[in-house]
Amino acid sequence: MSGNRKGQFSIRINDQFRICFKWTETGPADVELNSERIPRKKLDGA
Repeated sequence: MSGNRKGQFSIRINDQFRICFKWTETGPADVELNSERIPRKKLDGA
């Protein structure tokens, strides 16, 4: 990730929520549930 989330990973749950975390030798750390709307691009096609 970039910006103030550099060094973190994220897993998108749905259009509104994602889980952000840092990965350490012992597993995930600093786990956060973020709620934000991120517009999705619509695909053109049949």
